[in-house]
Amino acid sequence: MWFANNGLQLKTKIKASDGTTFSGSYEYVFATFTNVSDTAWRGHFIVASISQKMPWEGGSVSLTDQVRLRNFTSASNDDGTLVSNFRNRVTLSISQSITETIGANLWYRWEMTAKNADNYAVKKNQHQINLGFTFSF
Repeated sequence: MWFANNGLQLKTKIKASDGTTFSGSYEYVFATFTNVSDTAWRGHFIVASISQKMPWEGGSVSLTDQVRLRNFTSASNDDGTLVSNFRNRVTLSISQSITETIGANLWYRWEMTAKNADNYAVKKNQHQINLGFTFSF
């Protein structure tokens, strides 16, 4: 399966003098090109985040909330209605530069999903933790 979402995206970012950054974005996906018709959808991505430099050199922390609302164009539920669903991701990320070329990133993500097939009554939760290192040359 392959797909390509096509959308219009708007972004904004405000940086305060104390190292705090507020950002937001909105994307409207108006078409999905795919080789599996039941995966085509239209919908919205809404993202808000805040990040802060740490009091020591090279460190930062951020909190991001991403909401995705999808309305499928041909996939249907058992009752014949078109599938709709949502996903909400909240991510807490801590980053630290170790040297000029090496960095570390630790993040935790809580994700909740639900769908209209059960009138959004069943909400599934998922938790992810990631520790990564970056190297640049």
